[in-house]
Amino acid sequence: LGIIANSVCEILLADLRSTNIDRQKYAVTLVALFRDSFTAPLLNFIRQEDDLRLRKLAASLLKGIAGPAKEQVEKIINTGLNTGEFGRIIEILPDLTDDSLLDKITNIIRYPDPSQRKKVALFLRQLNTDLAKGLLLQMLDDPDETIRQEVIQLLGEMQYAPAAKKLIELINKENIVLQGYLCLALGNIGDYAAVP
Repeated sequence: LGIIANSVCEILLADLRSTNIDRQKYAVTLVALFRDSFTAPLLNFIRQEDDLRLRKLAASLLKGIAGPAKEQVEKIINTGLNTGEFGRIIEILPDLTDDSLLDKITNIIRYPDPSQRKKVALFLRQLNTDLAKGLLLQMLDDPDETIRQEVIQLLGEMQYAPAAKKLIELINKENIVLQGYLCLALGNIGDYAAVP
């Protein structure tokens, strides 16, 4: 199957992009049959494809390849991506994985581009697991004010009571704008821990 998969790979990936529903369904069926042989091509497809809908389709196909796909995603994220690729991967990461991969890729919160770190924060919010919340707490120390603002808002929306102590500590350290966001977040948390 691997030899056949290699020979039809580009055709099937082109059919995934097709606006013809029948061609797209046929491609999905064949990719699912080839399973492991399509892990790397599907990950490359996700790295390069601008259309979020198509990336999500490829992610759903990869999710069926459980073990090898997680290993490949971890390898790709840890070996470095350009900013565009990183954004494309982060946007579909919730469709590809769960918390089991997150502990291996915690370095994503330190990605150099602030716009991509913001996507990471949104991804962590979407996961909404204890490990993801812990990483969000770490992101409160981000050097970029807009990232800290985003994380403060997310923690407030999540009503994450354990964040209250850290948020209270930040009130005296942050500027007036972030102090307002901190107060709103603490109000949303609504826990006694949020009252200094």
